[in-house]
Amino acid sequence: DWYMICPLQEQSFEGTVSFHQTGGVEIWNPMNGCTPSAATVISARCGGVEIWNPMNGCTQPAEAHADGAYTNVSLSLQQGEMVFVVFRHDRELRPFTPPAVIATTPLDGPWTLTFPEGWGIEAPLTLNNLEAWKDLPLSDEGKAFSGTATYTTKLRMKRKDKRHHYVLQLGRVEEIAVVNVNGHIADTLWAAPYATDITQYIRRGSNDIRIQVTSTWFNRLVYDAALPQEQRRTWVINGPSAKKPLRPSGLIGPVNIQVASEP
Repeated sequence: DWYMICPLQEQSFEGTVSFHQTGGVEIWNPMNGCTPSAATVISARCGGVEIWNPMNGCTQPAEAHADGAYTNVSLSLQQGEMVFVVFRHDRELRPFTPPAVIATTPLDGPWTLTFPEGWGIEAPLTLNNLEAWKDLPLSDEGKAFSGTATYTTKLRMKRKDKRHHYVLQLGRVEEIAVVNVNGHIADTLWAAPYATDITQYIRRGSNDIRIQVTSTWFNRLVYDAALPQEQRRTWVINGPSAKKPLRPSGLIGPVNIQVASEP
């Protein structure tokens, strides 16, 4: 039995959902494409209860408790997030205690932000604070940039404990982020939560973090609407007017590393 769960529009959700079901429970996240075979392996360890993330195929255990003919599942969903809750009747529900968060460390940078050439931004920027592109010290054309820009920084690890998981949390992203750690693509994130487990990619010492963020083309359409037709770089049948305010784009954060224990 499958249930697709998401918050109400423009809202988040934190609480317990009661299902008139019994048996082993899996929560599938449709964002990342995990397979049932992988779920079987993990459920043997975590008691048959999983959260499946559809963004990247990863799974994580969930809290679930039997209550007579019902099963109560604890869920924490951000705005725009959804998961699959799957009841498998070939196994029994077993109690599970979620991993404990040991530490949360801000990844403050400095960040180097690089835009592609030819769009009004002459050189890379050094950022001590993450801001939307429209709020950066750029030309009017630069503030209206639409496309893909690259953020790079260093993450220094004094130690790496094999018993812990290290999750990179990007905070607010507008709109899509490709996360690269030490030359390896760790994840592509295009909806909440903008977070990914980077345990297998990080190492003790210096780590290279590279995040490519792609925006919508709304801001460039607004900028072009104020230009003469022959100077425009974009064309659309029915776009926004030049009077529309620019929308936030880019990596806005805050970015941090969350360290959690094994369940």
